[in-house]
Amino acid sequence: MLLFGTGFGATNPPLSAGKLVTQAAKLANTATVTIGGKQATVAFAGLSASGLDQLNVVVPADLPDGDAALVATVSGVSTQANLLSQFSTDSL
Repeated sequence: MLLFGTGFGATNPPLSAGKLVTQAAKLANTATVTIGGKQATVAFAGLSASGLDQLNVVVPADLPDGDAALVATVSGVSTQANLLSQFSTDSL
């Protein structure tokens, strides 16, 4: 699953402000994601384009079908409450 956002923080190595991003740059801080209360694997967390942050997330294989709360946390700041996504084992 790919999640996109902005303002995830510094990268490592640091990128200069105002410069175009020509390749992905990993976040300096840790990103975590839970889906349905289960810890998901964050395979990549970083800047994917100028001003666009990306999380590549592996959905837990034992996640039951149906709606599941999704919480992404970067640098201690989490997504808003009640963010739900529909999951099905047919899509894994």
